[in-house]
Amino acid sequence: MATELDSLRTDDARDRFIATFRDEFSHRRPIDEPLLRCVLARPVRAPSADMPIDERLWWCLASRDSFPPRALRAAAGALTPGFGREPVESWTERELRVMHAAINRAIIARDAALFDRVLGAADWLIDNVQADNATNRPWGVHAVIIRGVLGHTHAEHDASGMIHAAKAATGEADRLSQIILLDAARALDRWVA
Repeated sequence: MATELDSLRTDDARDRFIATFRDEFSHRRPIDEPLLRCVLARPVRAPSADMPIDERLWWCLASRDSFPPRALRAAAGALTPGFGREPVESWTERELRVMHAAINRAIIARDAALFDRVLGAADWLIDNVQADNATNRPWGVHAVIIRGVLGHTHAEHDASGMIHAAKAATGEADRLSQIILLDAARALDRWVA
């Protein structure tokens, strides 16, 4: 995927890629556009207040806007409400998308409080949810990797499981998962630097 994205030399080519992107099954999710705009550094529209929280935070990240006040749960545990009240697969997917956007924002903005909050949520997920069993997308894998580097004993296993799950169906990560992994790798590079 990096090669495919690297071949997009002009803004027009990047915009065309964003506009026409589909996965291997010709699916396009609402989250795809802001993710691609982040990865390809393309201009964005302002997020709408009526968007689901994961989409809204990705649009904020892509536009370099700050996250809306009270976007994330302030208490310890998960970043978003709904665990135990909705199907674990859909809740986990949303939680991991939010975690991915939030750890990126924390790294970019050097926001120590947000960084600590996201790592606390990663702890909670590692201890309470098997993310690799709930979704085959590696959203937020870099938050789990960072948590492992900083000492959580099960984080490395969970991160490996998330990456394995992204490749389980075909032996390699699908197009969207490759973009998610590229974005996570770039965020890890920024964190290390």
